[in-house]
Amino acid sequence: SNNRHADVLNEEPTDEAAKLRLVEEVKNRAKGAFSQKDMPSAELLYGKAITLLDSLPGKAEATLYSNRSMVRLNLNKVEAALEDSNKCLELDPKFVKAWHRKAQALLRLNEWDDAIAAAKKGEELDPSNKAFPELVEKAEKDKAADAEDKAKLKRDAQDARVELHNASTARAPPVKKDKKEGEE
Repeated sequence: SNNRHADVLNEEPTDEAAKLRLVEEVKNRAKGAFSQKDMPSAELLYGKAITLLDSLPGKAEATLYSNRSMVRLNLNKVEAALEDSNKCLELDPKFVKAWHRKAQALLRLNEWDDAIAAAKKGEELDPSNKAFPELVEKAEKDKAADAEDKAKLKRDAQDARVELHNASTARAPPVKKDKKEGEE
């Protein structure tokens, strides 16, 4: 639970120096929570740091959004993770890790083309990073598999309609033929 961080989470300093001191404390705890795999605490602590810095003009830190994006991916809060990666990239378009998180989030949301575009952008910034071509490859594979699934569903639906049609005509009572004259 998060009560062990309640002291810093509930603190509301008013002057800039106190806010910045609290930000440092909160960031350290967020890192600690993350390394202990306590993602709910890490999310709250990064959120607190972000809120504190939002109240100070020009102090926003791209890294905090990138880190919270990673935490949110771990918590499977994929849309929120995507928002954080976008916010990070607004602050710093060359933030390589944020392109990676963005591509991962888009991949999980089945937005393959956007995932590929984000991964390629990351690859441009960091050509030696193997993670980006791997993400592109995965997105292309998933996209192809999805197209295959959709085609199969369509075929199955058509087959089902044909079977239904055949079944309904088979159930129709046989047409009685009138006996011709002279037949027994």
